[in-house]
Amino acid sequence: LQTSPAFQNIEKISYIEFVEMLANINKEILIQQFRAYEKSPGIVSGNDCKQLIESRTPLENMPLYIRNGLNSLSETDNISLGEFLAFNSFMNHRDEIELAIEIYTLAGGSVTQ
Repeated sequence: LQTSPAFQNIEKISYIEFVEMLANINKEILIQQFRAYEKSPGIVSGNDCKQLIESRTPLENMPLYIRNGLNSLSETDNISLGEFLAFNSFMNHRDEIELAIEIYTLAGGSVTQ
């Protein structure tokens, strides 16, 4: 296969570099979405945060404990960019976290410890 002239001088990157690049792109997308809702620098309301999160993952696809948490957010709650990014990171790794909690619980540990 012939390579398009537009791609002939592009440096090759490793898989790890590619994954890091994708993570950075996704983070930048989150930051730009957050900035569109900012009511003051680095802050969105709880309702706006809920709307942002629901735009990425429909509420009905979330576990009950997350839906309850999101439903408790109000217009008077202030959510920082750091909190928003941390929540999205949690959502992206939710399956691994839930599996770790299940294994820990099965081994006789208490999640509240």
